[in-house]
This record gives sequence, C-alpha cells and structure tokens, in this order.
Amino acid sequence: MSDALEFKSSQLSLTLVRIHASDMSAIGELLSTKLAKASKFLRGAPVVVDPLCGLSSVQLAQLLELLRQHQLTPVGIRTKDAHLVDYAEMCGLAIFKPSAVGEKNSEATTATNTTESPAVPVAESVSDQSTQSNRSSGSLTEKEVPIVQKALRIPSLRSGQFEKHLLNDVIVEGGINSGAELFVGGNITVLGSVRGRLHAGAAGDRTARIIAKNFNPELVSIAGIFLLADDIPQLVKQGWVEIYLEQNSLKFKTLD
Repeated sequence: MSDALEFKSSQLSLTLVRIHASDMSAIGELLSTKLAKASKFLRGAPVVVDPLCGLSSVQLAQLLELLRQHQLTPVGIRTKDAHLVDYAEMCGLAIFKPSAVGEKNSEATTATNTTESPAVPVAESVSDQSTQSNRSSGSLTEKEVPIVQKALRIPSLRSGQFEKHLLNDVIVEGGINSGAELFVGGNITVLGSVRGRLHAGAAGDRTARIIAKNFNPELVSIAGIFLLADDIPQLVKQGWVEIYLEQNSLKFKTLD
C-alpha cells in the first residue's frame, strides 16, 4: 500500500509585493489600477508581502484583505518586525527572512538609442535558488546573434504552450506565438518573432536580459518588473532589441 503522504522538493516561484507606504486607501487604488491591466496574469497568484515601511498588525490585516479582494493569495511575509511575525504566524502565513539576494542593481551601459519606459513594480519573483551573474550590455548586430554559453535551446513555442526553465539561460530558435508563455531564470534570446509572454530573471535575477527580433509581446518582465503590450515603445518593435532592468524600470535598446 502506498504512503498517504510524501514530501518532495520543488522549485516554485512566488510573487513579492513590496509595500512602500502604509496608506491602505492608496494601496487599494493602486491595486485596482495595476491589476486591471494584469489581472489575468496575476489572478490567484500566491504572493509574499514585503513591507518596506512601518506597518502595524492592524494595517497588515487590512493589507491581506485588500490582496484577497483583488484575487491575490497571500502565503507569507518577509520581515524582521516581531509584531508582524507574530500576527503572520497567527494567520498561518509563512515567514521569510529579508534577503539581499537579487536586490542589487547592475549598471547598464548608456546608449543614445536607449528608450526608457516606466515599469509596473507590483510584483517581483522570489526564489531560494535565485542566482546572479554579471552580463555585458554591448551592442549587437543581426549577424552577431546573442548566443550564451551553456544556454538551453528550445524550439518555437506554440499558442497555449507554457515552459519554465529557472536554472538556465534559454535560446528560442524559432518564435514565441501569441498565447505562449516562457519563464526563464536567466537571459532569454529569441531568434524569431515574439508575440507571447516572456519572463527573464524569473528567479529574482535583476541582471537578466532579453534579446529578440520583431518584439511585440503580450507581456515582458525581468525579475517580476513587467510591462504589457500597450506600454512597450513602438520604435523597438522592429529589428533587434535588448531589454534590461535599471532600478525599477525596463529599458529598451535597439541593436540594428
């Protein structure tokens, strides 16, 4: 007779919700505004609360209820505050220790053809196995297709297809169709056109980059900082483009 219970190791990405202010009314309005665009992407997502400002246990209770009202599922909190830890344990939430992993910003090379667009810092991926590496940001041409050593190669992604590779850089040898989604722990290079959803640095690596041609995705994110299609600059949607994270904004650099 097989055991009724077993434990297995697993690599699960959680979504980190950073709280910069204790005004619950303002937070509620921001949740409504930001999730109106990304509700399908984040609906039902397990989230970890990361309070970067002083919160009382009452305010934490209000925040948890706000998140649930917006179809997010609080599963933990990242804090050292004893009163928040006590309340979170009473609520059955997991306790995560604050960590500097993945928080340092890399310095990006400035170029005259760099376009900046404000990202939506609602969520940031968290993983105990997140890694960092230093990557150069030199310009490339179409003939110098970015090939990363030891990268995993995969073919095209069809509509509705979902793939997750949190321990690799990935090269997509074809394209990514609308409705397809790719989560990668490191860099992503796409040799074909991009129409689906791309997530680089999905384990928390803020130095991760995306390089692609004919870039018109439904959503793009690096380390959880994401933009939807309507917010991506038009001028980067043709030819080779490099996407990287600087502070809390996604930047786009054309490479042609």
